[in-house]
Amino acid sequence: MKTLLVLLLVCSPVFAREQVEKGSQQIEDFTLHIRIVKDAREECKKRLKEAGVMLEESVHGCVVAGYRNGSEVEECFVFIETPRRVDDDNMATLGHEVWHCSRGDFH
Repeated sequence: MKTLLVLLLVCSPVFAREQVEKGSQQIEDFTLHIRIVKDAREECKKRLKEAGVMLEESVHGCVVAGYRNGSEVEECFVFIETPRRVDDDNMATLGHEVWHCSRGDFH
């Protein structure tokens, strides 16, 4: 049975190199699902509530990960708003969230 874990992430454009490299996991093989939503804050609030966590801050996106045997990520669902430009905040959030799928908690 898969266990769902919701990672709440507030995206910041600058991270220290050591933070990104020292993730809580190193998963290289998982199925990625990207969900484009109208309002990331509301969608993430809803997903977090389902997991029993209350959202108290503004977010640009979030991740719901399905774990295989309680440890390795099998599927990862990223929720973000539609990017408007190649280098806008939503594109940065997408990369940030995908990295969480692979590396877990790194900040």
